[in-house]
Amino acid sequence: MPTKYLTLAFLMCTCLLAIYAVDPEVTNVTAAQRTDGSKIVDIWYNLGYSQIDSVLVSLSIPEDGGSSFQIVPDALHLQGDIGWLYAGGNGKHVIWNMGLEDRSFDAANFAFKITALGILSRPQFSPPAGLYSASQLVSISSSTPSTIIYYTLDQSEPSTSSLLYSAPISIEATTLLKARAYKAGWVTSGIASAQYTLIVDTPTFSPTAGFHFVAQEVSINCTTPGAVIYYTTNGSEPSQSSMLYSVPVSVTSNSTIKAKAYKTGWLGSVTATGQFQIGTGILVQGGTFNNGTSNVTVSSFCIDKYELTQAAFQDVMGYNPSYFTGYPSRPVEFLDWFLSINYCNRRSMQEGLIPCYSYSTYGTDPNNWPWGWNTWANHNYVTCNWSANGYRLPTEAEWEFAARGGNASQNYTYSGSNNINEVAWYQTNSGNRTHNVGELAPNELGIYDMSGNAEEWIWDIYNDYPVGDQVTIPPVQLVVIFVFTEVVAGLAKIIDAQ
Repeated sequence: MPTKYLTLAFLMCTCLLAIYAVDPEVTNVTAAQRTDGSKIVDIWYNLGYSQIDSVLVSLSIPEDGGSSFQIVPDALHLQGDIGWLYAGGNGKHVIWNMGLEDRSFDAANFAFKITALGILSRPQFSPPAGLYSASQLVSISSSTPSTIIYYTLDQSEPSTSSLLYSAPISIEATTLLKARAYKAGWVTSGIASAQYTLIVDTPTFSPTAGFHFVAQEVSINCTTPGAVIYYTTNGSEPSQSSMLYSVPVSVTSNSTIKAKAYKTGWLGSVTATGQFQIGTGILVQGGTFNNGTSNVTVSSFCIDKYELTQAAFQDVMGYNPSYFTGYPSRPVEFLDWFLSINYCNRRSMQEGLIPCYSYSTYGTDPNNWPWGWNTWANHNYVTCNWSANGYRLPTEAEWEFAARGGNASQNYTYSGSNNINEVAWYQTNSGNRTHNVGELAPNELGIYDMSGNAEEWIWDIYNDYPVGDQVTIPPVQLVVIFVFTEVVAGLAKIIDAQ
């Protein structure tokens, strides 16, 4: 507590410049009483400090000649550089109207004291208060060296009996942190407060929401450790009374999944919403069958459970080439292999997938393919990227494996039954016309019309079967069943399961 004493009878001073130190320092104090009878005393001093936002300057007078300074003049009788100051410097000036005090200071000599106390700044927090999606390690600091900081986590006011800060504080739940700085000979800081609100991360879906060709097993994940997830599948807002997530959610039809994650002491997450549109695809697990010549092994693939309808074709291509036009739920027909290839790529592009087919060096966009590309003389220039995730025609092996019922095959004569009328539209029962897809029974895999109604295009060009066992291992892709009926659906496709 720097102090300077002076008697009005002795006004000698050395006029040193103020030294800017960490602690506030009062130097070069001088005083003089005016001689106009007003009894006003002018006091000058220099004030030096750094790393302090403000200081508290006071004036005190002794009753015992200078041993103790217990008399503090009335603040209404003081003007100038007294009280709260926010800048140091030389030539600070205090005007004391001594004559207005309620006691007499008339004497030949008396002493007084100028005191400057540093005022501690409020502590600072790092990271600052805010909303966080993870636990935080909070440091508390003061701009003044050698301060002692006390803090609380229970919303109470910090004091010297509170927790003493010595190391960063781990914030594991929503918390109001309060802190105060102390230092001997200084004015205690104000209380600094920081609200740390922890919020659980928003859950995510895997696979992501959107259109999926086949049914999906949807996992719901949250990156916040210890969080629990609740979800709904009816579009309602999830709460802790909703279904508790523990295993992937089976989505077999168009569904809206909403999920919210919770953790004790944290704000619940933002609600995650996923709209899943499920197509008409069937996942065919890979397996081995005998095609009458050799054993053929195919990898897993996805295939549409229905023949491609006129409506689905027109949605992508903008027209309908069918002979039996005007029946949106009947299979599209009167299209060739090249038009099927064209459709596959355009549908892939429309759905944001990677097209499977390229033509020569012209890429995958049919808009860039040259005139005349779609003639049989050019079919060898059409290549398939088996690593793409778009739509394609089934290979002959895939088609036959799916028609037989895949790994669930019951060795039926027709695809799904020994009774042709249960599963196939053909010359006898069709009325010489196509029928809506899926009207009759499906086969063992849930695929319709693999016998009858209309025949389908495949990827392979006609040739003899190769000799020896065959293994085809393209990745899982989206396979579209196309039909190529030229006039009417007249013959059932007979599958010799033997």
